[in-house]
Amino acid sequence: MPLDPELASLKKTLKEIPFPSRFAVELCAECNLACSMCHHPQMKRPKGVMPFELWKRCADQVAARSPRTEVWFSFCGEPLLEPDLLLDMIAYGRSVGLRSI
Repeated sequence: MPLDPELASLKKTLKEIPFPSRFAVELCAECNLACSMCHHPQMKRPKGVMPFELWKRCADQVAARSPRTEVWFSFCGEPLLEPDLLLDMIAYGRSVGLRSI
């Protein structure tokens, strides 16, 4: 069944983007900074550290779908509070083909 002409016209204007193009990872939900603009101090959700096995599953899935996806190890927490874990996660991400870490 052909597309509705209006939808076909709209489809021509869209650019295909690999999914996901960016992947934010909060490996540590703690933060030792006190930035005035940050909402982190008011957050009521549980804080903790991402298990490495969860990162492996995420990295494997993202690398399989789109290895050029940008991976950001910063969301609401400070990843440098867990330097060994951060380095291990970066190394694993690179080992499975992620390029922009």
